[in-house]
Parts: sequence; structure tokens; C-alpha cells
Amino acid sequence: MFDDLRNESQSSQFSDDEIENLFEPKARKGQKSLKIGSRGKIFGMTAAQRFILSFLLMSVSCLGGAILLLFAGRIVIIF
Repeated sequence: MFDDLRNESQSSQFSDDEIENLFEPKARKGQKSLKIGSRGKIFGMTAAQRFILSFLLMSVSCLGGAILLLFAGRIVIIF
């Protein structure tokens, strides 16, 4: 199986036209572009919805980090 591996790797399996077609960009049908100016919606959300989502994600990451630090013994909560 591996006896003639070097010669097989140097032989071309594809024609030159097929190799050139691999690097040409393909036309995509129905591709939607990101339009920021279309009533202020990105990903189908308004600015307020994006703010709430980003605030919730930040809160979850901060709370998770604080819990991990607490369990690791790096911080101590004094009441």
C-alpha cells in the first residue's frame, strides 16, 4: 500500500482546469448581506434586544467567574 506513495503523490489526479476551478469563488444564490441600515436590525433584533442579550451574557460570565474563584479558594466572602 505504501510502496509507491511518493510517486502517487507526485502524479496529478486532477486536470489543470479542475485545479483552477477550485480557487475561483462560487456564486451563491440567495445569500443575504448584513444590512445595518435596515431599520436598525442586526440578526433580526432591535438595539434594545441586543443590549439586553449582551448584558445577560456579561452577567452570566461574571457570576460564573466569581463562583469558580470562590470554589478554587482564591477569594473569600466575609459577611
